[in-house]
Amino acid sequence: MTSTSSNARARQIVDLLKEVPLFAGMGDDDLSRLSLLITEKHYPRDTVVVSATDPGDALYVVADGEVKVSLWSDNGREIILSTLGPGSFCGEMSPVDGEPRSANVACLTDSLL
Repeated sequence: MTSTSSNARARQIVDLLKEVPLFAGMGDDDLSRLSLLITEKHYPRDTVVVSATDPGDALYVVADGEVKVSLWSDNGREIILSTLGPGSFCGEMSPVDGEPRSANVACLTDSLL
């Protein structure tokens, strides 16, 4: 990737982060530094990104696509807690509290997180 395309991609990431409520109070310089820590990953539809009870060390921001956050009931039925689109985030609790994941996250469409 050229420096120009790297700069453009970094700008796109900063613009996305500005849409995320979790980062609302951060300025461009801080968001630029944060963008250096981000790894982008494409997930095909129906991919499970996070499984409940897994250890977690990452926060996920939806850049493109749609994911569902869900749990399984005792009788085996899926309970969808929310669906998330671009600018939404999930998985934030495990990196903060050190506890395992509390829900499943799966892609409803091809997604970029």
